Amino acid sequence: MPRKSRPTRFTDQQIQEAEREIEELELSVKFLVTDFTVEFLVSKVRDEEYFVPGYQRNFVWKEYAQSRFVESVLIGLPIPFLFLWQADDGRLEIVDGSQRLRTLQRFIDGTSKLKGLQLLQSLEGFTFNELTTARKRKFLGRVIRGIVLDNSVGEATRTEMFNRINTGGTKANEAEVRRGALPGPISSLIEDCADDGLFASLTPIAEKLVAEREREELTARFFTFLDRAVVEDGAVLFPGWKDRPREYIFDFVKEANARAEDDPGYPAALKEDFLRTLSFVHRNFPNGFRKTSKGTQVPRVRFEAIAVGSALALRQRPEIENQSVDVSGWIDGEEFQEITTSDAANVRSKLQNRIGFVLARLTEQ
Repeated sequence: MPRKSRPTRFTDQQIQEAEREIEELELSVKFLVTDFTVEFLVSKVRDEEYFVPGYQRNFVWKEYAQSRFVESVLIGLPIPFLFLWQADDGRLEIVDGSQRLRTLQRFIDGTSKLKGLQLLQSLEGFTFNELTTARKRKFLGRVIRGIVLDNSVGEATRTEMFNRINTGGTKANEAEVRRGALPGPISSLIEDCADDGLFASLTPIAEKLVAEREREELTARFFTFLDRAVVEDGAVLFPGWKDRPREYIFDFVKEANARAEDDPGYPAALKEDFLRTLSFVHRNFPNGFRKTSKGTQVPRVRFEAIAVGSALALRQRPEIENQSVDVSGWIDGEEFQEITTSDAANVRSKLQNRIGFVLARLTEQ
């Protein structure tokens, strides 16, 4: 008996659309693969011929992680590829590998000593200079392989690589990507607002998240969603949303940087919205943007709902700026908790509903 064919889930048009989208996003990357000695790499980093760009994290590896990496180099374990990009001035930008290269420099320069080793326990407490001369030569001669992206590799491709590279369990996050790829007035504004003292008090997140620029991410989301929001008959809409916040925010920052060059007052207006919203939230929301009074969690979905919803309400009803608004009836309620869960958080309807919910509650009073 012939087997029945399974019904096709997608139409030919949908399949063609999927193929078109793949073709649009296909990336052409020119690169070369080369080998570097540890000594060569450290000398280039020391002389800033190989430099750490702004989107890379600050040096965050703990002593234990640094020692584990040096231990791997000492015994000749394979080291993950470095990713470098040739900048316009001929220097090489460290796309991925800054933690490793800075660890090597610190060890060779005598800034750090080995600690908590698993395989070479007899070297506990050693600095580079306390190794034998032969061992130092071997260490400096170890080879690390790198991929050097050609200068012709465009901004979109580089940005995608920054986001996707995941060497050693870490990768450049969205705020770091934008910081490096999109310098400009709005990027500077985002960094400036992220350091605001009142904002810090309303978002008491863990130091690890601070180092990873989570406050910059929250600030970028605030400006993006506030700028792109369209309110029609009380509903909040986001034209052009494709359930991919990374691209949506990136496009906004890029376009807003260009707009700010032509309109110097634009960044100031955005900052005024930001500061007015912070003051309003501080006065009316007992927990700020966090879930509980003593918590250190500020879910992005909750922040977006409260911050953007409040900013839109202040635009619609400026008189509430200096009034006390009672949020006790809904801020801890089941409905608000449900719409600010992370489940399917990036779906357009979810984004619109959570921001629209806060807007409605604030403007109906």
